[in-house]
Amino acid sequence: MKTLLLRSFAVTLYWSGLLDLLRFLGRKNPKIVLYHIVSDHETPFVRGTDIWIHRKRFIRHMEYIRKHYTLISLRTLIAGLMQGTVPPRSLVITFDDGFADNYSFAYPYLKQHNIPATIFLASDCITKAKPIWLQELCYLVNTIRVDRIASALQNGKANPGQPRFSLNGQSSNNLHKHIEDYLAFGVSKERRDEILADLYRRFQLDREKIFREARLFLDLDQIHQMSQDGIGFGSHGASHTPFSAMSAEEQEREVLDSKAAIQEIIGPEFVPFAYPFGTERHFTHSSEEIVQRAGYSCALTNIPYLNEEDSSIYKLARINVRNIAVPIFAFMLERAVFKALIGLGARYCGRPTGA
Repeated sequence: MKTLLLRSFAVTLYWSGLLDLLRFLGRKNPKIVLYHIVSDHETPFVRGTDIWIHRKRFIRHMEYIRKHYTLISLRTLIAGLMQGTVPPRSLVITFDDGFADNYSFAYPYLKQHNIPATIFLASDCITKAKPIWLQELCYLVNTIRVDRIASALQNGKANPGQPRFSLNGQSSNNLHKHIEDYLAFGVSKERRDEILADLYRRFQLDREKIFREARLFLDLDQIHQMSQDGIGFGSHGASHTPFSAMSAEEQEREVLDSKAAIQEIIGPEFVPFAYPFGTERHFTHSSEEIVQRAGYSCALTNIPYLNEEDSSIYKLARINVRNIAVPIFAFMLERAVFKALIGLGARYCGRPTGA
C-alpha cells in the first residue's frame, strides 16, 4: 500500500508540473544516480535483486535527464565541490559492479550522446575473473529454489568461531535477503567462498563453467575502449564485502589492492571509490578515513540524501535507480529535496510562539 501511494503521489507531481518547482529548489544540490545492469532481459544472476533495468526504460530515463539536468562527469563534480563552482542542476551518472551489459546496452547510447559516466569495478572480477558472490548466490536461488538453499545451509557444518546459519522463523519471502545477510556479515570472506563452492557441488552445478560462459563482467578490452570514449572507472572494492563486516586491516587491504588494480587498468590520475552496498549499515566513519588515507579521489554511498556544496567528498549521496517508469524516476531524483522541504515545514510549524 505504501509503495502504491508513493507511486500515485509521484505521478501526480509529474503531470501537475510541481516537479519543476522541486527541480528549481534543488538546483544547487548535485544529483548522482546509480545504475547496475541495463539489458533487454533479467537473468537468473540478478533476478529478484532490483538491480536490473530494461534498455528501453534506461533510454527514457536518459532522455528525461538530458532535458532537465546538466550532465557532468564525476571528476567535474568533485572539482566543482572543492572550488565551489558546481553548475546548477548538475547530474552525474554512475554504474556499480562493472557488468558486461554496461558495454553492450548502456555504452552505445552514452557514446552517441556524449554523456559522461563512471563505472565502479569490483576488481576481483577483472583481475581474478572471479564473479561477485551476490551473483553466485542469486543464480543458486533462482535455479535451485531459495528454500532448498536455506535448508542446505542450515544442515551444513559450521566453522569453529563462526555462527551457524539459522532460519530464525524467517518467512519464504525474506529468505533470500536472510541468506545474503548471513554470507555478508556472519562469516569471513574465505568461509563465504567455501560455502558457495559447497552449495554448487551439492546441487551438481559446475560453478566455474557457468560463470565463464555467462561473461557477466567487463573485460579489459571493453574497459579500455570505453575509457577512450570518456567513460570513467573507479573502485568498488575487491570482493564486494560490506566494510562494516571487515576489520580495519581487511578494509585497508581491500581498498589498497583494488586501487592498485584499477590504476593498472586506467592510470593513476583520478580514482574514485564506491562503498560496496553503500548504505549506512555497510560502512562506518572509520571506513571513510581508510578510503581517504588510501588516496582515493572521492567516495560514493548508496544513500539518497542531499549533496550540498559543503558535503564531504568521501560520503557523497547517490540515488539508486530501479526499473521504474519516468514519472516515478523523476520524483526519485528530487525526493530528497521534497523531504527537506517537509522537514523545514515541520520545524517551522513546531517553533514556539515568538521565537
